[in-house]
Amino acid sequence: MRIIIVITLFLLTNITKGQLKQKVGDILISDSLTQFEIKNDSLIDISLNSNWCKYLVKSDTLIVRKNGNDRVDFEGVFKILNNNQDSLILLPLKYFKSGIYKMDTLKFITVKKRIIPIKNFQQLIIEQYGYMGYKKLVVNYDKTVSYSNDDSPRTKVNIFKLSDLKYNEFIDTLSKCLVFMIPFNKKMGDVYDPTYTDISVQSNGQYFKMTGIEFSKIHNTLYKYLMFSLIKPQ
Repeated sequence: MRIIIVITLFLLTNITKGQLKQKVGDILISDSLTQFEIKNDSLIDISLNSNWCKYLVKSDTLIVRKNGNDRVDFEGVFKILNNNQDSLILLPLKYFKSGIYKMDTLKFITVKKRIIPIKNFQQLIIEQYGYMGYKKLVVNYDKTVSYSNDDSPRTKVNIFKLSDLKYNEFIDTLSKCLVFMIPFNKKMGDVYDPTYTDISVQSNGQYFKMTGIEFSKIHNTLYKYLMFSLIKPQ
């Protein structure tokens, strides 16, 4: 009887032993801009999916399951190669989503470790055109902003200057939203009447311009900030 109890306890311990060491709410991101976040002790958010997913850790294995009936959601079984507060490295063992391949490691690093402080900012230009209409935003080093869209009379250009507080918020948001990782965003696929986005950034002695890209989750947050919050009256 004691042997059976001991064996049962051992099996239960083995099944429930593992756990993810990242903090709830901390965002980790891979080089390919896949985003990972623990929502609570049973749900995680992976940017490959439209919904949060159920997860379970058994020893050194992470099991991800659908949460709901959305057929496009990702499911998979991963071996945990590294697991600490700042990083999570997974090796896919079983997977049910295109774009994930067996033996491809997924290396997630906390966003805090990927932040590059903005220095010597010169200019940011973002343009959107297509199904959602036309918008253009230009922010310069002297804190001047110009904004235009289809809703403006004859596409009038609105020009204003950011306060010191708003400008510092803008610089901080660029850093926290990993503006220098934008070049890793993928090109838009061939879809019917898409909305294209172009963006160029000149800062830290670097310049890049991306045309017709599809923003990752964290860069979509940046886009919403630029095109909606930043242009509100000071």
